[in-house]
Amino acid sequence: MRPAARNVSWSEIATLPRDIADYCISYGDAPQQYGELRLPPGKGRHPVVVFIHGGCWLNAYGLDHVAPLCRALSLQGYAVWTPEYRRIGDEGGGWPGTFEDISNSLAAVQKMGGTYGLRLDRVMVMGHSAGGHLALWLAACKNLPPTSCLFSMYALVLHGVVSLAGIADLLAYERLGNECARSLPGLLGGTSLEVPERWSEADPMRLLPIDTPVKLVHGDLDAIVPLAQSAGMAKACGGDLCVLTGGGHFDLVSPHARAFQFICEALKDLRS
Repeated sequence: MRPAARNVSWSEIATLPRDIADYCISYGDAPQQYGELRLPPGKGRHPVVVFIHGGCWLNAYGLDHVAPLCRALSLQGYAVWTPEYRRIGDEGGGWPGTFEDISNSLAAVQKMGGTYGLRLDRVMVMGHSAGGHLALWLAACKNLPPTSCLFSMYALVLHGVVSLAGIADLLAYERLGNECARSLPGLLGGTSLEVPERWSEADPMRLLPIDTPVKLVHGDLDAIVPLAQSAGMAKACGGDLCVLTGGGHFDLVSPHARAFQFICEALKDLRS
């Protein structure tokens, strides 16, 4: 499928009105270990979207820029949990803290289920860019070797994963060498040659198979994360790839871009 899309810039995303979450909930003691929960209108038990924001794994980029999209998703009938997490530049961020936080933020959903009417049998994880990497990692981390310090991190069974311009293949992305790729040694404590075991444990492409349905959405004009990242993962894991013709990197986090329609369709397919 190749729908047309309007190209959205970072400056447009950054100036979207800030949406205030319904609840702000801590899942740990560090300042970054909290999340925002947005609930849909109406009563009842709601399917859950865990939305992981991107930003090259750097603490310069937080969850504020995805708040409008997360509210728009909640208005589609989903409880949307948006975790913040320790990133490069934060105390404890990088390896393994970033990955521990993402896993623990998912485990927190189980504890919130009864209080907020969450359907724990319909938990889907979605992430954009570096957040797409972490979403795919969550879906694959049950395949970590027992020797990994993150081996016990796998917590909640997922009903599906949606990667929005996600970084799915760390080794290929390292070779790209762009500004975002240059963050990878900071995330993992060294290059792929210096700490190869960490790279293999952090790379979704090297933790396959993924035993939950995978949806990937990517713009063909993405200048930050090449379309080849999603295409390669779709081929490797048997996932469904939706390519946005004329779409750039930030179309996927704007609720006003045409991409939003296809994101909702991907979630609807997983939800059924």
